[in-house]
Amino acid sequence: MVFRDDANGDPITFWPGVYGTQGDDETWNSLVAAIADGALCRGTWIARPGKIGCHPLGPWNEQFIRPKSLPAVPVLFWQGVQECHNIDYSRANPATCTDLMSGLVLPPSLKDEWLVS
Repeated sequence: MVFRDDANGDPITFWPGVYGTQGDDETWNSLVAAIADGALCRGTWIARPGKIGCHPLGPWNEQFIRPKSLPAVPVLFWQGVQECHNIDYSRANPATCTDLMSGLVLPPSLKDEWLVS
């Protein structure tokens, strides 16, 4: 994850984080061990499908999202799916989204054709 230090265009700050599926206990146990050994982790991005099929998106449910083997690291994002619409989406944790959104580094404007090859 990449964030600006402030709105003045100062250098960016990388937030150390880990992405993984909710049921991947090997990843989460390894992260907990690494943190115990001094590693930094600002947060996680958890892939955890919800209900199968078409349905309205429910509220943020950290008890459903959070891996049981990951007790203390913040969950910053939840990746889910809507199979009937072929959508893969990510949602920001409402408890941390203000900090996340205030520091995200957005790409240059599309009108400058930065994405055109």
